[in-house]
Amino acid sequence: MDINHISNTNIKNIIKDFNKNNTNFNIIIKNENTNIKFTIVPIGKNIYEEHCIWFSINKLEKKLYNIDLRRCSLLSGPEILHILEKIAKKFNLSEIHLNDASHISIISLTNKIYSISLANMYILSEGISWYNKYGYISKSFNEEKDYNKRIMETPLSEFMKLILLNQKMNLNISNSFFDLVKNQFNRNNLTIFLLKRKNSIKKIIKEKYGINNRKDITDAILLESIKIYYKYDEKIEEINSIHRKFIAYINSLNLHNYIKNSSKISDIINNFRKKLKNKNIRFDDSEIEFIQYILDHFNHILKYDPNLVKVIDSDNNLL
Repeated sequence: MDINHISNTNIKNIIKDFNKNNTNFNIIIKNENTNIKFTIVPIGKNIYEEHCIWFSINKLEKKLYNIDLRRCSLLSGPEILHILEKIAKKFNLSEIHLNDASHISIISLTNKIYSISLANMYILSEGISWYNKYGYISKSFNEEKDYNKRIMETPLSEFMKLILLNQKMNLNISNSFFDLVKNQFNRNNLTIFLLKRKNSIKKIIKEKYGINNRKDITDAILLESIKIYYKYDEKIEEINSIHRKFIAYINSLNLHNYIKNSSKISDIINNFRKKLKNKNIRFDDSEIEFIQYILDHFNHILKYDPNLVKVIDSDNNLL
C-alpha cells in the first residue's frame, strides 16, 4: 500500500491483531512534507500519561524511525515490535531505525525507585541486547557480540577490578591532555573560557607554592595544580570509596547466594533477572545498588552501538 494512503483505520486494523483486551486506541497522525508522525495512545489516556508507540515514517527514504516505546499496559514489548514491522511491511518500507536507550524501573523494599539499563542487563546475561534478539542490529554487531561474550565469562572478582581500573583510566589526565592544557597555559591568544581556567590554575599555584613567575612553574607543579582544579583527588577517593563499599557487600555475611566472587558475571545477572520475574520479591537497596553499579559501569567496558536497524523485506517472517 502507498505511504500516502496511511489512515487511522489502517493502523487500528494492524493493532487489532495483537490487542487481546480489544481496547481501542487513539491514532494521532501528523503529516508533514517528507515525514509522517504517529502517536498511538489507549483511549482514555493522556498522551503524556501513557503512549504505547511514538514513531515517524520518512516517505522519501522509506524508513520507520524516531521510535519511542513506553511500557504499555495493553501491549507487550514484542507485540509493539510486531506492530511496527507489520506497519513497515504494509506500506513497503525498507528499514526500521531505533536508538536503544531501554531502561526498567525497580522499586526497592524502602520504596526507592532505581533505573536499570535493560540493554546492559541483556548483554551481560545473554551476550546480545533485547533489540538484537529481534533482529535490530548495528553495523558492528558481529564484532560487538564476540567481544561482549568474552566479557560475560569474566569472574565477578575480575570484573570488579576491571570496573575500578576503567574508572581511573577515564579520570586520569592523559599525557596528550596534559600537554594540551600546558600549551594553552603558555599561549597568549586564549579564548575567554581558557583564560578563566588559566587564571584559576594560576591562583592555585600562587596559593600553594607562592610562585608568580611562569618560568618557575615546572610541569610537575602545573600537573598537580590541574589535578586540584579538576578535584582529581576527591574524585579518585570517591571511586575507591564506592568500590570498597561493594567489595564489602560481596564479602558480607548477608551475601546473596548467587553473588560470589568466583561466579561468572553472566551467572550473577541471569540470577538477578530470575528474581526480577518474581513479582512477589522486593529487593533490598544494597542489592539493587550493586547490580546498578555493575550495569552502569559496564557502559565503559562493553562494545555496543545503540543505533540499530532492522531491514524489512516481503519474505521476512515476523519474530
